[in-house]
Amino acid sequence: MTDNKIIVKYLDSSTEKLEFVYEYINTSRYQDELIKDYNLWNQICSSLYVINDTILAIKSYLSKKYPKDIGRKYLYTYGILQALFTQQDAVINLTECFNVETKVCDVFREIRNLRNISIGHPTKLERREGVYYGYISRITLSKFGFELYKTDQVKKRDQFITVKLVELIKKQAIEINTIISSLSEYLIELDTKHKCQYKENKMENVFPDNMRYYFEKIGEGLYSSDYVKDDFALSMLNCVKQHYDEFKQKLIERKEFSEYIECDWNQYNHALEKVEGYLKKNDKFMNGTDARIYLFYLREVHKSFVAIAKEIDEEYEKISNTRFNADKRD
Repeated sequence: MTDNKIIVKYLDSSTEKLEFVYEYINTSRYQDELIKDYNLWNQICSSLYVINDTILAIKSYLSKKYPKDIGRKYLYTYGILQALFTQQDAVINLTECFNVETKVCDVFREIRNLRNISIGHPTKLERREGVYYGYISRITLSKFGFELYKTDQVKKRDQFITVKLVELIKKQAIEINTIISSLSEYLIELDTKHKCQYKENKMENVFPDNMRYYFEKIGEGLYSSDYVKDDFALSMLNCVKQHYDEFKQKLIERKEFSEYIECDWNQYNHALEKVEGYLKKNDKFMNGTDARIYLFYLREVHKSFVAIAKEIDEEYEKISNTRFNADKRD
């Protein structure tokens, strides 16, 4: 397998594994928490965009014909080195967002050092150990690399360094894939632990089979002028309210009480209060017809909440066994 094919394989693998990160941050139970931290959320989004953008840039560098024009050769070389440098920062900053420490490894350090002395700060690169100066040998510029002239001020020594660009790109593609694989596995593990914590405690069980009976008895109270039936209807209504309060609490525990569900729940609770006001005869704006319309709403919308409960239960049954062989080398 050629270097180009190896690089593309690892870049494509990284892109695929980033989908697990996207899936995680776009899951409401996690997104609602992440988005509360404005800086954290923007760092995640920025890092993901930059990783994908630099993957596209690297693949384009490998697949497109290298220019003959000297000026464009410099643009290509400057661009690919900066893309590698920026990609490193993006991956490190992404893992930082999830408290996963990613150190600057030897591969990253080698590329960063070469980038700094060749295109980052070639005219004066100041370091603790001294000052360096460098430039690219123009006649050696090619798609595969170049010769770098470097002067060491302290040692008073000049040296030529052979920079093998494609080899560096391959090393970084493998390292990036390893890091993204580890991050994805970590997030999958967090999600699995969360699901295992609650999967045996079914959301659907919050709503007993006799919910239909509750609605029927509430309806009888709305159609009757019998105070006994009114009291019984109120007791049935309280049962419905208790089940919905429990439903809300379980959603909050699971971090599933999204703004959309909250909106639906608030509307449903409003309808419960309107029917309660009519049965208690303390809502002067409610009449029997209005109360029966609200009851119809309660009965019909209840089906959608049952569907939500089932959907959550089904999702929590899905435990991922995904493991990535990120350390495999070609």
